[in-house]
Amino acid sequence: MNAQWGTFTQQHGLSFNDTLNAAQTSLERRGYRIFNSTAANEGMVMGGLGDVIVQVTCRPLNDGRTYVIVSAFSEDPSAAEQARNIIRQDIQGTINFD
Repeated sequence: MNAQWGTFTQQHGLSFNDTLNAAQTSLERRGYRIFNSTAANEGMVMGGLGDVIVQVTCRPLNDGRTYVIVSAFSEDPSAAEQARNIIRQDIQGTINFD
């Protein structure tokens, strides 16, 4: 099993819940079966597609930003890396429109 992970701090003014919802939306849009949804209220969403599992964990920071960890696991290291990068880019590219 190979693991790829990366962290970032969400800078686009998305709340903790909006960031977590963006992660789940990204996974669903890309065909991942959701194993642990935002409805579980655990600050984490997890999904699988083929032999790739992606987990996104979010933690609110005191200044209103959100710390995000995107982890991907697969027997194929390049598949894990690609999944991590795509989901991370989707989350980072999400903008909240009121």
